Amino acid sequence: MSGLLLLVLSLVVVIAAFTLALLGIAMVTLSETVLWWHHWRSIPIREFDCPLTGKLIVFVSGTSDYARASLYDEQISLLEDLKVMLPDYQVCFKPFPFQDSTAAWCKRFCYWPNTNAKYLLPLFVIAMRNFWQSIFLSTAKRAYSRDLAKVLVELVAKSQCRELFLVCGSSGIAMAANSARLIKQKTDCLIYAASFGGVLIDRDGLSCINSYVSIESKNDKWHQSFKNIFGRKGDLASTQAAQVLIDGPGHMQYLEPQYRQVVAQALLAAVPKGSEVLL
Repeated sequence: MSGLLLLVLSLVVVIAAFTLALLGIAMVTLSETVLWWHHWRSIPIREFDCPLTGKLIVFVSGTSDYARASLYDEQISLLEDLKVMLPDYQVCFKPFPFQDSTAAWCKRFCYWPNTNAKYLLPLFVIAMRNFWQSIFLSTAKRAYSRDLAKVLVELVAKSQCRELFLVCGSSGIAMAANSARLIKQKTDCLIYAASFGGVLIDRDGLSCINSYVSIESKNDKWHQSFKNIFGRKGDLASTQAAQVLIDGPGHMQYLEPQYRQVVAQALLAAVPKGSEVLL
């Protein structure tokens, strides 16, 4: 066997092994996502808690670590910044749509290698779980979005809020947009939403949001890829009320200390003038 033929066969084997590994990861993360959704939707809505207030901020964080039921430190820091800037608002310091009992049940998924000190999960697992969330929000939007919306409707009812400010990361804005219609049907609450690096939008749902702003970065390759793949459906600029472009952060870097203040100030554009206090 010639050296060239051996090299070609080696490349074929490597490519095949890599492809099978990707398919395996895709199938495992799909199974995890379906199981998480099944368990999450079986939990009584009353488990979700929030402060009693007329104006409420909720972090629609999306779902990547199914075994986590708390916000990351950088997300808490962002909400604390917003609380100072918006003194009339109370903050729900719990991530949505996470919950304690489902997170505990999903500890069985903690077999992935800890290769990322910040998120405790490999980035490719985070990406695949967010991908499946986005697919569900697009293809199973009636069932999936209805489950998500029911919780937000309950949060509005429990808090008695008249103004709901949804702060969204990545696929979180798709959750917010798909839920907005049911919130409007069930309550008379005003909905403001702001996203950073938001992807895969239900444009019809955005019409139920009173004010929306998208914060985007040219260095956010994940967001740019969605725009290139899905065209107008993934292009927030084609549907939003406002767009803010910032320099620097990649998709996982919007809330790093050097960018967080810029992002926080940009998020305020979604809230009617007069409520904010600039830092």
